[in-house]
Amino acid sequence: ILPNVGITWSYLHTRVDFEQLALFDLKEEFRSRSPFIGIEFCYTFAEKWTLMAVYQYAWSHTHTKIGKIVSDHSHSDGPNYSLGIDYSLNKHWSLIFGVGYNITLSQEKHGIRGKGAKLGLAYYF
Repeated sequence: ILPNVGITWSYLHTRVDFEQLALFDLKEEFRSRSPFIGIEFCYTFAEKWTLMAVYQYAWSHTHTKIGKIVSDHSHSDGPNYSLGIDYSLNKHWSLIFGVGYNITLSQEKHGIRGKGAKLGLAYYF
């Protein structure tokens, strides 16, 4: 059982072409920071296999800017859940597969309802 505390940062910068609205080449910026607290449960059920379950609660602070048209700040919070399995290739390398669900919403119920999967390769020092 591992408690965890942290913060994630996101930054996305794109160009959007709204040809149908006669608005061309708009720049969009999305910045977000999300402090979180959580707990991780790990269980090694075979020599090289570990099952992981994570619960986190995050508070997201987001700024979205589209050209000079929109500049919006929003705040949301909510839980994140994930489940993963880790296979140790050797002492330093590991292959990880996981699935997760995020439901970070504002009081008006705007925000993220996301789900996804990942496949990763990890190196341990």
